[in-house]
Amino acid sequence: MNTTGKNLIIDLKWKNYHPEQSLSPEKTHVFSIRASSHFKNIRRSYSDYLSERELGKVSRLFNKKERERYIVSKYFLNTFLSELLHTYHLEPVLLRKRAETNQVKFSISHTEDQILIALGQAAVGIDLEFMNHAFDFESISIHSFSSDEMSYVQRQRNNAVYFYEIWTRKEALLKASGKRVIENMNQICSLPDVVTMPEGAYKLYSFKISRNYVASLALPPGAPLAFWKC
Repeated sequence: MNTTGKNLIIDLKWKNYHPEQSLSPEKTHVFSIRASSHFKNIRRSYSDYLSERELGKVSRLFNKKERERYIVSKYFLNTFLSELLHTYHLEPVLLRKRAETNQVKFSISHTEDQILIALGQAAVGIDLEFMNHAFDFESISIHSFSSDEMSYVQRQRNNAVYFYEIWTRKEALLKASGKRVIENMNQICSLPDVVTMPEGAYKLYSFKISRNYVASLALPPGAPLAFWKC
């Protein structure tokens, strides 16, 4: 895999995922999904795959793109959980309970037309950002990035790309560690390949998806991975 900067993988290899494909429970599986490519195929059947709570949220989402992206993300999450657990035709609420009983963890991130889902038995966090090159990221960086992270971003030719790299690494760490908020985020440096936190050590991967998205993944060191494109 080729990289640019220190951590950002630019040519991550994704395997094509086929429906009803067997998923190894020993691996953490990462799925890349384009919402617009799938919604039309599930729009008549998605209600069978979403819980009542999720369907309630769908009814409250008035933005068409956001609503369809949410539907696709939950549809595929429940589909992948069913394949991983070899449990089919189970109501979504019961499926989530079965996943919890079997210590299956998952993390979802989506924006614009892109969805990422990671799931397996290892603690995992994934974060995805659409790169807005006009965004004023310096004001956020000052409060959220360590001095080494600030220097890293400022050394790069395209600062915006590497701002999103560091931002997604921090968000992935938050999710993997089970924290919603970390006070003094600037005291946690996400540049090392492995970051140790009170909850444990996490291996970090950062990668681009097409020209428009940057994502990061956090999970325990040594956890085997599989990357799938749907």
